[in-house]
Amino acid sequence: MKYRKYMVLVLSAVLSAGVLAGCTAKPEEPGKPEESESSEEPITGGNTRYVDSDAPSSIESKEITSFSASFYMDGPFFSDVGNGYFDYSITAEDGKYTLSEDRYYDYSTEIDAEVLQEVQEIIDKYGLVKGNGLYDVTDGIDPAYGPASLDVYYASGERLHFYADSSPEEEWKQAFRKLFDRIFAESGLEAALPDPDDYTIDHFSLEYNDGPEHYEYATIICADKVRLMYLAWDEEKQETIAELYAGMEGGFLEQFSDLIEELGLQELANRASYREAHGLDDYLEIHVDYVSGRQIYGEYRNEDARPQKWEEVKERVLDFFDTWIKEHLEADSYEALQLLGPDADRNLAYVFLEEFFTPGKDGRYETFLEQLEHAAGDEEAGTAAVENYHSGIRRFLTEDLLQKIELNRTLARFDSLYGNTEDGWEISYGEIPEPDDGAGPADGLYPFHIELTDGTETREINGELKCRETEDGWKISELRFDLPEE
Repeated sequence: MKYRKYMVLVLSAVLSAGVLAGCTAKPEEPGKPEESESSEEPITGGNTRYVDSDAPSSIESKEITSFSASFYMDGPFFSDVGNGYFDYSITAEDGKYTLSEDRYYDYSTEIDAEVLQEVQEIIDKYGLVKGNGLYDVTDGIDPAYGPASLDVYYASGERLHFYADSSPEEEWKQAFRKLFDRIFAESGLEAALPDPDDYTIDHFSLEYNDGPEHYEYATIICADKVRLMYLAWDEEKQETIAELYAGMEGGFLEQFSDLIEELGLQELANRASYREAHGLDDYLEIHVDYVSGRQIYGEYRNEDARPQKWEEVKERVLDFFDTWIKEHLEADSYEALQLLGPDADRNLAYVFLEEFFTPGKDGRYETFLEQLEHAAGDEEAGTAAVENYHSGIRRFLTEDLLQKIELNRTLARFDSLYGNTEDGWEISYGEIPEPDDGAGPADGLYPFHIELTDGTETREINGELKCRETEDGWKISELRFDLPEE
């Protein structure tokens, strides 16, 4: 169903430009310029830069015969964990290939030739050939930003090499380490295994503005329990638009962590641009803390500069959180549904329709039938079965309407047609049409449209409901609909 009317969520993250950003390289003798280009001595306290005039600007071959790379890099999550110098090499002997790292792990393992193809894919992806033949060294700078090298020989006789200053956060370094760590871990090197705490989320917050409206989605401790909080706030009116809470049991944090890795959110967010906003609607922010101390933080204040990749990420995250909040809205968060503003009744109606028209929701109908069977001849047990069966919708209804639904077996008639699990019926669409003038209906009756599907056919349910504000908040006081014929 479409619930984004009252719950719209956006993450903040951006792609940075500059893939190569200071390519690094290694000539025949690391630390010395290629003699074919110049014989000048390096400048003490300054920058020395040469380019090997014999180095081609493109390499035709994709068949690597040997590989070496040496560089300093930050840990895999741009934190202090896992920082260090790495000396990688791939050598061939008697038709067998060996991958080695001689500085950080001091470890070697035999590899398949396919690994060289993956190495070439990284070279191509980050355009490393653009730095071919480069020697660019600044004397006296922080070693973390000092020279990195790459030296690759091909079956064609071509060579890719550079030795130049570089940033410890460059993506090509991350790519090589990720590839080689995976291979080392598969071969039995425990030190190369990822730390589970690096992927275990401790807490997070997501915030953005849409015009004068501010939205926040975060973990919050409420009643000694960690919950998801969704908050919408009107900056101009200084009032709450919506405030919802949902449980996180069932794997929310694990699924969110997997989504973060799938989307490459670490790289997107940590390279986000901070620029002055053109208005309130430009503000985006994400903050994720992990148990290990790993962090993801991105702040973005210029909507015009957002790359297309960000829009794709935004939609995926939006769908994930929308789905979770619908399915895990807690019963005791019903008070949060008593929203301020003119849409309070419509928002309540949406949540009720999802609860009522989800066929056999949470196995309610099958449980009801079992309880009735066990209660045969026991009036008290039968009454309890009826009350339990309607417990999911009870909080939405006035007492009069609840009694009518129980007496007329309204919910039971619906579930008897669509609530059997093996039939596979589910909601495929739900809508409460917006009035043309933007105001609620004069008679208080909202039309609604529900579509159910079993994967092969679709059935429609059209009806009306009425919401009324009571001492206990908004309640649904009338409900009318016709069940589709078999």
